Amino acid sequence: MDKNVVFVTYTMMTPAVIGGAFIRALRLATELHRRGWSPIICNAGPMLDDPKVRQAQGIVRFVDLDEALPGADATMAAGFFTSLRPAVVVFGEGPLPRMEVFFEAAKLVKRPLVMLEQYYQHWLFTPRHDVDLLLLYGLTCFWKDDLILHKPAVMVPPYIEHVVPKEDLPVPRHLHTLPWVTLIAYDSTVLHKGIDLLASLGAIPAAVITVSHDPQEARRLLDESMPPAQPAATLPLQSDAAVAGLMGTSRVVLVSNGFLQIMEALAMACPVVCIDRGVGFAAWILDDRFRPYVSIGETTEQQQARIGQWLATSPFPPRLRDALQHERGGTRLCADLIEALAARRWTVPMLRRQAGTIIGNLKQGIL
Repeated sequence: MDKNVVFVTYTMMTPAVIGGAFIRALRLATELHRRGWSPIICNAGPMLDDPKVRQAQGIVRFVDLDEALPGADATMAAGFFTSLRPAVVVFGEGPLPRMEVFFEAAKLVKRPLVMLEQYYQHWLFTPRHDVDLLLLYGLTCFWKDDLILHKPAVMVPPYIEHVVPKEDLPVPRHLHTLPWVTLIAYDSTVLHKGIDLLASLGAIPAAVITVSHDPQEARRLLDESMPPAQPAATLPLQSDAAVAGLMGTSRVVLVSNGFLQIMEALAMACPVVCIDRGVGFAAWILDDRFRPYVSIGETTEQQQARIGQWLATSPFPPRLRDALQHERGGTRLCADLIEALAARRWTVPMLRRQAGTIIGNLKQGIL
């Protein structure tokens, strides 16, 4: 069996960076490569400017779908995916309209089909019978006995495999005695809005840590807007393990309004303030059970109050904090499940997809 795994995903850059599905696929591709697989990521949209992408160039083959398959229909795209000789196909998220043709193509490939998705709340979950495995990104401990999933759906925790301890994080030592408020900004909108929010608080009794593409720009913005004596450090983009370490060490973390980042912060028992980019995860989608720990879609005044409260006292009760320690390791779990699926010669959904193709061809008079 060829140990090729084909991921199909997307990115967007306008009006803000949307790349969560791509990064999740990249993390999983890296883990599968470690196990001896040859990952291929077929992406629609621009390549992200991220150190993780550059580091993966030697182990992951990247295919630009906009360049490789301009104007392709499902049959043409299926032929292309098949030519990559996959043992399994992984679709990076429930298809947006622009990705529907590629999802139809993935279903035509005679191989097991996996979909990576998010579990937002019960009434937004749609069971899928057209894939062999549905891996739902979420935090099981928040759902307790309310979560009832049936095959092929499995909830998996955030893709946190390693956590850099506080003493090894690239934060100046003189800031280690202070509580931290960390802003993780993968685009300039989040950086500017996040610093504006922090500046509206005046002098903060904590060190402000920023992670961004441009630490010099972050420093300039802090110098212009924050009180002169405000302790701060501006860092470049960090590894996943370092980001997890920063989240786990901080009293509060500010991130974009992206579901994956929210879940990662909660897994590290860090409350979250979401910076709205005008696109991405909408506030109404978040289930109410997360509201005590997440500020999303709130006014500036509400966000200010939340930061003040969380700096003073963690909102996580001890039992929940302990449970969240087990909400990690999603990359390895997903890889385990994908490898087990790839070893099977057939599955019911696979046979159903092939039967549907044959019936469709008969109806069109092709056979």
